[in-house]
Amino acid sequence: MIRDRDALIQAQPLTADQLRQILANFPTRVRACVLNTCESLSIANALVSNNVVDFAIGWDAKVSDPTAIQFATTLFYRHLAEGLSYGQAFGLAQACCPPGPPAAQLCHAEGTDPKTVFAVQT
Repeated sequence: MIRDRDALIQAQPLTADQLRQILANFPTRVRACVLNTCESLSIANALVSNNVVDFAIGWDAKVSDPTAIQFATTLFYRHLAEGLSYGQAFGLAQACCPPGPPAAQLCHAEGTDPKTVFAVQT
């Protein structure tokens, strides 16, 4: 977790259980969590399987900073903002990243279809 206070930026290690507790205690349910960091797939799966979030994205191996940044900011978030579903935005972001490992994976809660849920309602 990065805490940014103007010119002072402080990194703080965060365990999977701490993240689960933080997200579970937000005043309104957190719908999705993008874990844009190396080897984060197990945490994404845990967040979804413990019903903390409906969707979580994690990486199955080490990922370079440029690939992670491109995936999240210029691809996934942009497609969500354009009104695509979580599944569509993820699919397009994944397709536009460099081919080969590592691969981001979209985890979703049982009974939740990423192709029919939207972050932006039009």
